[in-house]
Amino acid sequence: MPNTFALVVLWAWPVFCVLAFRRLPLATGLSLAMIGGYLLVPPAISVNLPLLPPYEKRLASAVAGLLLVLMAPRPTPALARVTPPTHLPGWLPASIALRLCLLLLVMGALGTTLTNSEPLRLADRSLPGMTLKDAMAMILGSFGTILPFLLARKYIAATEDQERMIRVLVFAALAYTLLALFEVRMSPQLNRMVYGFFPHSWLQHIRGDGYRPVVFLQHGLWLAIFFTSALVATLGYARISVGGQKVRLLAAAAWIFATQAVSKSLGALVLSILFAPIALFFGRRVQLVFVAAITLAVLGYPMLRGSGLVAVDQIAAVTEQIDADRAKSFNGRLRNENMLLERVSEKPLFGWGEWGRWRVYDERGIDRTTSDGFWIITLSQGGWARYLAMFGLLCLPVLQLAFRRRHLDDPKAQGLAIALALALTANLIDLLPNAGITPLTWMLAGALAGRMELQPAAAVQPAPGTPAAPHSPYTPVRKTTSAWQPQRKT
Repeated sequence: MPNTFALVVLWAWPVFCVLAFRRLPLATGLSLAMIGGYLLVPPAISVNLPLLPPYEKRLASAVAGLLLVLMAPRPTPALARVTPPTHLPGWLPASIALRLCLLLLVMGALGTTLTNSEPLRLADRSLPGMTLKDAMAMILGSFGTILPFLLARKYIAATEDQERMIRVLVFAALAYTLLALFEVRMSPQLNRMVYGFFPHSWLQHIRGDGYRPVVFLQHGLWLAIFFTSALVATLGYARISVGGQKVRLLAAAAWIFATQAVSKSLGALVLSILFAPIALFFGRRVQLVFVAAITLAVLGYPMLRGSGLVAVDQIAAVTEQIDADRAKSFNGRLRNENMLLERVSEKPLFGWGEWGRWRVYDERGIDRTTSDGFWIITLSQGGWARYLAMFGLLCLPVLQLAFRRRHLDDPKAQGLAIALALALTANLIDLLPNAGITPLTWMLAGALAGRMELQPAAAVQPAPGTPAAPHSPYTPVRKTTSAWQPQRKT
């Protein structure tokens, strides 16, 4: 059970962020509030609120970011003329495709409710049907989940703001390596020592004669993929840096990788080994083709998996050669995914909803399934409507960047955007075997979406006789300009 301090931190985090980060640049404060909240607020505890989604660490991080935005000092008109704001207007993306994903998120929740209104009878009990109240809870919960996306899209779109976000990510990862190394040596004890409980199964964090660290996250796998995202972003940032900053970033990346290597999470380590040379050595065209191909595969993964086009048998054979225990776990995941895919095929459009209705039960009413991947959970609960909505928001910004590379005519802006895209793509791959969807994942996607709504300032020509605008590196796309049309260089 969590101690009192855990509940105090959970509730006080938004207030602390407003008091501590309000005077910082807004992008820096947002990054510290949401990334820091994800890393420091206690996991696996939540408070149920009436008519609202459960209040837990991810929502606390998002609420902290929202409060920072609402309470940020407003620039005076004179200051705004000297330094134009770099944030985007409005809260909704300009991209028609992303707006359709948001609409599908709402309509899908309504469709799931209407198609699952009947009780589901099991051997010893029945699961309740869904009502419009459940639809409202699903919609509010979804928007609470994607709030970091909306905040990052609006306030972390410009080049200098994305640079601030990556700096916060590098600093957070370096600080977290010290805690992770403590748990590698002393066992995963920090969450118990600080918050009074262990957030997951202890046996899953014993690896051979050592331990897999957890720190203040839900599971050691989440810690490992965080290090992968931070490592890739650090290397991408180092790629466009010079002098002493480049050396420091490369040293930071080496330290993060070394920590991950001793953290005993094979899947995330393989992703780091795959993505690190791509981020550091390959040209930008190759990098964008790489992330676009992977993103398209993730977006269409249920169809690939259901049609047998994913070489799961070959992957299982390779895993067997590396580690028999991990091969057994991998095969167990495949069996459970097959059962869930067969069940969701009965309601492919809107899924089975919540209350455990989407799981597979035997004739005695016992749950036979173990769900790990975020993709199969999303597909089972909300069908293709929810899957395309959620993964569309995550994947489309990467595809926009890949197909509109010339939209970014500034090398630094392009380099930072590609660093974010690589970090996001590594996280997208991890969403197939695991459910590590985090505020950082949504922030990366939102920052990319916002970046693609900005156009070079040179592309916006002032009207004849109008004085030149003060220098600003980027200008928001006007409503009359299609967000899908590349801007011509002048």
